[in-house]
Amino acid sequence: QSPDVLKCASLALRSDPAFLRQVFQVHGIALEHASEEARGHRELVLQAIRQNPRALRYASAELRADRELVLEAVRGGQPWMSCGSSALQCAVEELCVDVEIVRDAMHSIDPSPWRAKVTRDWMRLREAPDEVRSDKEIVMQALKDSFGMALALVAPVMQADKDVVMEAVRWRGQALEHASEALRSDRDVVLEAVKQDWEAMRFATEKPRSDREVILASLAGSGEALQYACGPLLDDRELVLQSVRHDGLAIKYFDRKFRDDPEVCLEAVKENWSALRHVGDKAFPREGGEVQDGTGHPVMSAAFDSMETRRLWRSRANVD
Repeated sequence: QSPDVLKCASLALRSDPAFLRQVFQVHGIALEHASEEARGHRELVLQAIRQNPRALRYASAELRADRELVLEAVRGGQPWMSCGSSALQCAVEELCVDVEIVRDAMHSIDPSPWRAKVTRDWMRLREAPDEVRSDKEIVMQALKDSFGMALALVAPVMQADKDVVMEAVRWRGQALEHASEALRSDRDVVLEAVKQDWEAMRFATEKPRSDREVILASLAGSGEALQYACGPLLDDRELVLQSVRHDGLAIKYFDRKFRDDPEVCLEAVKENWSALRHVGDKAFPREGGEVQDGTGHPVMSAAFDSMETRRLWRSRANVD
Protein backbone atom coordinates (compact mmCIF):
# COMPACT_ATOMS: atom_id res chain seq x y z
CA GLN A 1 0.00 0.00 0.00
CA SER A 2 2.70 2.51 0.99
CA PRO A 3 6.54 2.50 1.07
CA ASP A 4 6.41 4.27 4.44
CA VAL A 5 5.12 1.06 6.06
CA LEU A 6 8.70 -0.29 5.96
CA LYS A 7 9.85 2.19 8.61
CA CYS A 8 7.59 0.41 11.09
CA ALA A 9 9.23 -2.96 10.44
CA SER A 10 11.89 -4.41 12.71
CA LEU A 11 15.58 -3.83 12.01
CA ALA A 12 15.87 -7.50 11.13
CA LEU A 13 13.27 -7.17 8.36
CA ARG A 14 14.72 -3.86 7.17
CA SER A 15 18.06 -5.67 6.79
CA ASP A 16 16.72 -8.91 5.24
CA PRO A 17 17.74 -9.06 1.53
CA ALA A 18 15.02 -11.58 0.60
CA PHE A 19 12.29 -9.51 2.22
CA LEU A 20 13.60 -6.24 0.75
CA ARG A 21 13.72 -7.69 -2.77
CA GLN A 22 9.98 -8.30 -2.55
CA VAL A 23 9.40 -4.77 -1.23
CA PHE A 24 11.53 -3.14 -3.92
CA GLN A 25 9.62 -4.93 -6.67
CA VAL A 26 6.70 -2.70 -5.74
CA HIS A 27 8.23 0.29 -3.96
CA GLY A 28 11.86 1.06 -4.84
CA ILE A 29 11.61 4.34 -2.94
CA ALA A 30 11.19 2.30 0.27
CA LEU A 31 15.00 2.11 0.25
CA GLU A 32 14.73 5.27 2.38
CA HIS A 33 13.59 3.13 5.34
CA ALA A 34 15.91 0.16 4.81
CA SER A 35 18.76 -0.40 7.25
CA GLU A 36 22.11 1.31 6.72
CA GLU A 37 23.57 -2.04 5.75
CA ALA A 38 20.89 -2.57 3.10
CA ARG A 39 21.38 0.93 1.69
CA GLY A 40 25.00 -0.01 1.07
CA HIS A 41 24.08 -3.31 -0.64
CA ARG A 42 24.71 -2.77 -4.35
CA GLU A 43 22.34 -5.47 -5.66
CA LEU A 44 19.45 -4.27 -3.51
CA VAL A 45 20.04 -0.64 -4.46
CA LEU A 46 20.14 -1.58 -8.15
CA GLN A 47 16.78 -3.34 -7.84
CA ALA A 48 15.31 -0.34 -6.01
CA ILE A 49 16.36 2.22 -8.61
CA ARG A 50 15.15 0.04 -11.45
CA GLN A 51 11.70 0.26 -9.87
CA ASN A 52 12.08 3.95 -9.00
CA PRO A 53 15.17 5.94 -10.10
CA ARG A 54 14.71 8.42 -7.25
CA ALA A 55 15.61 5.63 -4.79
CA LEU A 56 19.28 6.32 -5.52
CA ARG A 57 19.19 9.38 -3.27
CA TYR A 58 18.76 7.05 -0.26
CA ALA A 59 21.70 4.77 -1.12
CA SER A 60 25.01 5.02 0.72
CA ALA A 61 27.44 7.78 -0.30
CA GLU A 62 29.70 5.16 -1.87
CA LEU A 63 26.91 3.81 -4.10
CA ARG A 64 25.73 7.31 -5.04
CA ALA A 65 29.22 7.76 -6.54
CA ASP A 66 28.93 4.50 -8.51
CA ARG A 67 28.82 5.54 -12.17
CA GLU A 68 26.93 2.44 -13.30
CA LEU A 69 24.20 2.97 -10.73
CA VAL A 70 23.93 6.66 -11.60
CA LEU A 71 23.67 5.76 -15.29
CA GLU A 72 20.88 3.29 -14.46
CA ALA A 73 19.01 5.95 -12.49
CA VAL A 74 19.46 8.64 -15.12
CA ARG A 75 18.35 6.30 -17.87
CA GLY A 76 15.25 5.28 -15.89
CA GLY A 77 14.50 8.83 -14.92
CA GLN A 78 14.36 10.34 -18.39
CA PRO A 79 10.59 11.05 -18.17
CA TRP A 80 10.83 13.04 -14.95
CA MET A 81 14.06 14.69 -16.12
CA SER A 82 12.48 16.14 -19.24
CA CYS A 83 12.60 19.69 -17.93
CA GLY A 84 14.52 21.37 -20.74
CA SER A 85 17.71 23.24 -19.95
CA SER A 86 17.45 22.43 -16.22
CA ALA A 87 17.53 18.65 -16.73
CA LEU A 88 21.05 18.34 -15.34
CA GLN A 89 20.27 20.28 -12.16
CA CYS A 90 16.98 18.44 -11.84
CA ALA A 91 18.79 15.08 -11.88
CA VAL A 92 21.47 16.22 -9.43
CA GLU A 93 18.87 17.41 -6.93
CA GLU A 94 16.55 14.41 -7.33
CA LEU A 95 19.30 11.79 -7.09
CA CYS A 96 21.53 13.65 -4.60
CA VAL A 97 24.68 12.79 -6.54
CA ASP A 98 27.73 14.61 -7.93
CA VAL A 99 27.03 16.83 -10.92
CA GLU A 100 30.02 15.52 -12.90
CA ILE A 101 28.83 11.92 -12.61
CA VAL A 102 25.31 12.87 -13.72
CA ARG A 103 26.68 14.92 -16.61
CA ASP A 104 28.74 11.99 -17.88
CA ALA A 105 25.78 9.65 -17.52
CA MET A 106 23.45 11.94 -19.44
CA HIS A 107 26.01 12.34 -22.21
CA SER A 108 26.60 8.59 -22.52
CA ILE A 109 22.86 8.07 -23.03
CA ASP A 110 22.58 10.68 -25.76
CA PRO A 111 25.56 12.85 -26.78
CA SER A 112 23.60 14.88 -29.33
CA PRO A 113 22.08 17.39 -26.84
CA TRP A 114 25.53 18.50 -25.67
CA ARG A 115 26.73 18.91 -29.23
CA ALA A 116 23.70 21.11 -29.94
CA LYS A 117 24.20 23.13 -26.73
CA VAL A 118 27.85 23.90 -27.50
CA THR A 119 26.97 24.77 -31.08
CA ARG A 120 24.45 27.31 -29.82
CA ASP A 121 26.68 28.66 -27.06
CA TRP A 122 30.40 27.82 -26.85
CA MET A 123 30.38 28.83 -23.16
CA ARG A 124 28.48 25.59 -22.43
CA LEU A 125 31.86 23.86 -22.77
CA ARG A 126 32.43 25.00 -19.20
CA GLU A 127 29.89 22.44 -17.94
CA ALA A 128 30.17 19.86 -20.71
CA PRO A 129 31.55 16.36 -19.96
CA ASP A 130 35.15 15.53 -20.88
CA GLU A 131 33.99 13.50 -23.86
CA VAL A 132 32.51 16.67 -25.39
CA ARG A 133 35.44 18.90 -24.44
CA SER A 134 37.73 16.33 -26.08
CA ASP A 135 35.76 16.17 -29.33
CA LYS A 136 38.01 17.86 -31.89
CA GLU A 137 35.22 18.75 -34.29
CA ILE A 138 33.18 20.42 -31.53
CA VAL A 139 36.25 22.18 -30.14
CA MET A 140 37.37 23.57 -33.50
CA GLN A 141 33.92 25.04 -34.13
CA ALA A 142 33.83 26.51 -30.63
CA LEU A 143 37.19 28.20 -31.25
CA LYS A 144 35.82 29.88 -34.36
CA ASP A 145 32.65 30.95 -32.57
CA SER A 146 34.61 32.34 -29.61
CA PHE A 147 37.50 33.92 -31.54
CA GLY A 148 39.90 31.55 -29.79
CA MET A 149 38.71 32.08 -26.21
CA ALA A 150 37.19 28.59 -25.92
CA LEU A 151 40.69 27.10 -25.60
CA ALA A 152 40.47 27.89 -21.88
CA LEU A 153 37.48 25.52 -21.53
CA VAL A 154 38.51 22.47 -23.53
CA ALA A 155 40.02 19.26 -22.18
CA PRO A 156 43.80 19.10 -21.58
CA VAL A 157 44.19 16.68 -24.48
CA MET A 158 42.89 19.40 -26.81
CA GLN A 159 45.14 22.04 -25.25
CA ALA A 160 48.03 19.76 -26.21
CA ASP A 161 46.81 19.31 -29.80
CA LYS A 162 48.86 21.49 -32.16
CA ASP A 163 46.08 21.88 -34.75
CA VAL A 164 43.65 23.03 -32.08
CA VAL A 165 46.06 25.48 -30.48
CA MET A 166 47.14 26.90 -33.86
CA GLU A 167 43.48 27.57 -34.66
CA ALA A 168 43.02 29.31 -31.31
CA VAL A 169 46.05 31.60 -31.56
CA ARG A 170 45.18 32.61 -35.12
CA TRP A 171 42.02 34.11 -33.67
CA ARG A 172 43.49 35.31 -30.38
CA GLY A 173 47.22 35.32 -29.75
CA GLN A 174 46.87 35.39 -25.98
CA ALA A 175 44.99 32.08 -26.08
CA LEU A 176 48.55 30.73 -25.93
CA GLU A 177 48.15 31.04 -22.15
CA HIS A 178 45.94 27.93 -22.13
CA ALA A 179 48.11 25.76 -24.40
CA SER A 180 50.17 22.92 -22.97
CA GLU A 181 53.73 23.71 -21.92
CA ALA A 182 55.07 21.75 -24.88
CA LEU A 183 53.13 23.93 -27.32
CA ARG A 184 54.09 27.13 -25.50
CA SER A 185 57.63 26.04 -26.38
CA ASP A 186 56.74 25.27 -30.00
CA ARG A 187 58.27 27.81 -32.38
CA ASP A 188 55.48 27.61 -34.98
CA VAL A 189 52.73 28.06 -32.40
CA VAL A 190 54.40 30.97 -30.62
CA LEU A 191 55.27 32.68 -33.92
CA GLU A 192 51.64 32.46 -35.02
CA ALA A 193 50.47 33.78 -31.64
CA VAL A 194 52.76 36.85 -31.55
CA LYS A 195 51.85 37.75 -35.11
CA GLN A 196 48.26 38.05 -33.93
CA ASP A 197 49.10 39.73 -30.60
CA TRP A 198 52.62 40.59 -29.47
CA GLU A 199 51.58 40.30 -25.81
CA ALA A 200 51.28 36.54 -26.30
CA MET A 201 55.06 36.60 -25.73
CA ARG A 202 54.51 36.62 -21.99
CA PHE A 203 53.02 33.11 -22.17
CA ALA A 204 55.83 31.63 -24.26
CA THR A 205 58.57 29.57 -22.62
CA GLU A 206 62.21 30.59 -22.63
CA LYS A 207 63.05 28.68 -25.79
CA PRO A 208 60.96 30.73 -28.27
CA ARG A 209 61.79 33.93 -26.37
CA SER A 210 65.41 33.26 -27.35
CA ASP A 211 64.49 32.97 -31.04
CA ARG A 212 65.38 36.06 -33.09
CA GLU A 213 62.63 35.54 -35.68
CA VAL A 214 59.98 35.21 -32.97
CA ILE A 215 61.19 38.40 -31.30
CA LEU A 216 61.23 40.25 -34.62
CA ALA A 217 57.65 39.17 -35.29
CA SER A 218 56.54 40.43 -31.87
CA LEU A 219 58.41 43.71 -32.37
CA ALA A 220 56.20 44.36 -35.37
CA GLY A 221 53.38 44.68 -32.85
CA SER A 222 55.17 46.73 -30.21
CA GLY A 223 58.66 47.77 -29.27
CA GLU A 224 57.86 46.71 -25.72
CA ALA A 225 57.96 43.08 -26.85
CA LEU A 226 61.73 43.09 -26.46
CA GLN A 227 61.31 43.01 -22.68
CA TYR A 228 60.35 39.34 -23.03
CA ALA A 229 63.49 38.38 -24.95
CA CYS A 230 65.96 35.96 -23.37
CA GLY A 231 69.66 35.29 -23.54
CA PRO A 232 71.90 37.00 -26.09
CA LEU A 233 68.96 38.82 -27.68
CA LEU A 234 68.86 41.19 -24.72
CA ASP A 235 72.28 42.47 -25.85
CA ASP A 236 71.38 42.69 -29.53
CA ARG A 237 71.79 46.35 -30.41
CA GLU A 238 69.98 46.06 -33.74
CA LEU A 239 66.93 44.64 -32.01
CA VAL A 240 67.05 47.44 -29.44
CA LEU A 241 67.18 50.06 -32.22
CA GLN A 242 64.27 48.44 -34.02
CA SER A 243 62.34 48.34 -30.76
CA VAL A 244 62.71 52.06 -29.94
CA ARG A 245 61.96 53.06 -33.52
CA HIS A 246 58.62 51.35 -33.10
CA ASP A 247 57.99 52.55 -29.53
CA GLY A 248 60.35 55.08 -27.96
CA LEU A 249 59.19 54.32 -24.42
CA ALA A 250 60.45 50.75 -24.79
CA ILE A 251 63.87 52.16 -23.86
CA LYS A 252 62.88 51.92 -20.20
CA TYR A 253 63.17 48.11 -20.34
CA PHE A 254 66.77 48.08 -21.58
CA ASP A 255 70.11 47.82 -19.85
CA ARG A 256 71.88 51.02 -18.81
CA LYS A 257 74.42 50.69 -21.62
CA PHE A 258 71.63 51.14 -24.17
CA ARG A 259 70.03 53.99 -22.26
CA ASP A 260 73.44 55.71 -22.43
CA ASP A 261 73.86 54.93 -26.13
CA PRO A 262 73.42 58.22 -28.09
CA GLU A 263 72.02 56.54 -31.19
CA VAL A 264 69.52 54.43 -29.25
CA CYS A 265 68.41 57.49 -27.25
CA LEU A 266 68.11 59.59 -30.40
CA GLU A 267 65.88 57.01 -32.10
CA ALA A 268 63.76 56.66 -28.96
CA VAL A 269 63.00 60.37 -28.56
CA LYS A 270 62.39 60.69 -32.30
CA GLU A 271 59.48 58.33 -31.82
CA ASN A 272 58.32 59.70 -28.45
CA TRP A 273 59.73 62.71 -26.59
CA SER A 274 58.63 61.16 -23.28
CA ALA A 275 61.47 58.70 -23.68
CA LEU A 276 63.70 61.54 -22.41
CA ARG A 277 62.87 60.59 -18.81
CA HIS A 278 64.52 57.18 -19.37
CA VAL A 279 67.59 58.43 -21.26
CA GLY A 280 70.90 58.00 -19.41
CA ASP A 281 73.10 60.97 -18.49
CA LYS A 282 75.83 59.86 -20.86
CA ALA A 283 73.55 60.59 -23.80
CA PHE A 284 74.02 64.31 -23.07
CA PRO A 285 77.17 66.41 -23.33
CA ARG A 286 79.21 67.03 -20.18
CA GLU A 287 81.36 69.96 -19.28
CA GLY A 288 83.51 69.90 -16.16
CA GLY A 289 81.85 66.67 -15.14
CA GLU A 290 78.38 68.27 -15.05
CA VAL A 291 75.47 67.36 -17.33
CA GLN A 292 74.56 70.35 -19.47
CA ASP A 293 71.00 71.39 -20.29
CA GLY A 294 71.29 69.77 -23.71
CA THR A 295 70.04 72.83 -25.62
CA GLY A 296 70.86 72.26 -29.24
CA HIS A 297 71.84 68.67 -28.62
CA PRO A 298 70.53 66.20 -31.25
CA VAL A 299 68.57 64.23 -28.63
CA MET A 300 66.77 67.34 -27.38
CA SER A 301 66.15 68.57 -30.91
CA ALA A 302 64.69 65.19 -31.79
CA ALA A 303 62.42 65.35 -28.74
CA PHE A 304 60.90 68.64 -29.87
CA ASP A 305 60.38 67.20 -33.34
CA SER A 306 59.28 63.70 -32.31
CA MET A 307 56.34 61.83 -33.79
CA GLU A 308 54.56 62.02 -30.42
CA THR A 309 55.03 65.80 -30.28
CA ARG A 310 53.57 66.12 -33.74
CA ARG A 311 50.61 63.97 -32.73
CA LEU A 312 50.01 66.17 -29.69
CA TRP A 313 50.18 69.36 -31.72
CA ARG A 314 47.82 67.99 -34.39
CA SER A 315 45.41 66.94 -31.64
CA ARG A 316 45.62 70.40 -30.04
CA ALA A 317 45.04 72.08 -33.42
CA ASN A 318 41.96 69.95 -34.06
CA VAL A 319 40.53 70.88 -30.65
CA ASP A 320 41.19 74.57 -31.20
